[in-house]
Amino acid sequence: MTTELGPDAIQAPIGYAGAGDASTRLGRLQAEFAPILRTKRVFVRHQGTSHFVSGSPDDTLLFPQAGLRSGQPRYEWTDRGDGVSLGRLIPPCAT
Repeated sequence: MTTELGPDAIQAPIGYAGAGDASTRLGRLQAEFAPILRTKRVFVRHQGTSHFVSGSPDDTLLFPQAGLRSGQPRYEWTDRGDGVSLGRLIPPCAT
């Protein structure tokens, strides 16, 4: 996986956002991950034990239901060593 262009999405353990109210925790995720994702605003989704963070509200972890790759992961993930994973999009036509 190449990371020269940076990740397309991030997964972080729920606890990574730290303590405080929701606004404070989201602010921490925004401050750290917006520059990494090369965007002004991040969109954060609670996914069980982790947060899925991306630069678009339309991004999903899995390919859409309509298609040959339905339900399969859309990202190739690399752990950066602190529990946070950086994801690069898998091309839709890749097998």
